[in-house]
Amino acid sequence: AALKDADVAVLVRDRTPFDAALLAQLPKLRYLVFTGNRNATLDLAAMAARNIPVSHTDWGPSKDSTCELTWSLILGATRQLEQQTALLWSGAWRPSTAVPLAGVLHGQTLGLIGLGEIGGRVVKVGNALGMKVITWSPRMTPERALEKRRTVSHARRTAKHIQRRQPALGADCTDTPPAQRRTPGPDAP
Repeated sequence: AALKDADVAVLVRDRTPFDAALLAQLPKLRYLVFTGNRNATLDLAAMAARNIPVSHTDWGPSKDSTCELTWSLILGATRQLEQQTALLWSGAWRPSTAVPLAGVLHGQTLGLIGLGEIGGRVVKVGNALGMKVITWSPRMTPERALEKRRTVSHARRTAKHIQRRQPALGADCTDTPPAQRRTPGPDAP
């Protein structure tokens, strides 16, 4: 309804299904563009039937920048960056009372839900920092983990942790890519 008079529609990748029924409600649409370089939710035949060109943005550094932001947040939280920065801005070099030292990631456990392009990049950094990495993915198998040459736990064991809604995978730090935020049902592997 909000798009009924639109000449152009810009979609965020495949998060917005765009089928023939929706297209029929947009009589003025003349052009469609989506972010990313693939979209399995578009009805390209319906677009072609109306002579509506469809294009997409070029492949960019979004996966790398997402991995870097993930590690910025993990490192910032672990090293108490916000508290330490506030202390410096207040003019102090160190707290006036004894506080525990900031954490160290080496030897800690990193839990990931999903091991796609972004998760794979996050795992590489975790391994470089000496972390134990565990992961769950709907398609994770020990063979797939070895194929990707990453150290991960067995999918069945980690899936049980998620099903019970225990702290995410028993990990000390957890990153959940937004597209992967879901809980498997009781029949998950």
